[in-house]
Amino acid sequence: AESLPLIQAGKMRALTTIMEKRHPALPDVPSTVELGIDYTHGLFRGLSLKKGTPPERAKFLHDAIRRAMDTPVYRKFLEDSQLHVRPGYLGPEAATKFAEGQLQFFTEVLRDLGYLK
Repeated sequence: AESLPLIQAGKMRALTTIMEKRHPALPDVPSTVELGIDYTHGLFRGLSLKKGTPPERAKFLHDAIRRAMDTPVYRKFLEDSQLHVRPGYLGPEAATKFAEGQLQFFTEVLRDLGYLK
């Protein structure tokens, strides 16, 4: 999403998309899976709260954010930014599990590269 304007302006060349299939905005750029590379990765964003936040406050914030995500304005933003291609929403428990998995994955990558002991 962040690179697309640079690619479209000819200031950057895309060699592959790190996706299961080609990105609709880049139909001539192969995906990693298509190239035989067993790796995909998507853009993700998350919100966190201070440990010990009362559950009712966490639920209130979660519900407000979820409602905002369903508004036409936000949906248009997703499409305009090419963030709709890999849709997804994770609730608090699933997001925590996902983040822990990402932390483990990137820790192993950094260890394999010698940046971590």
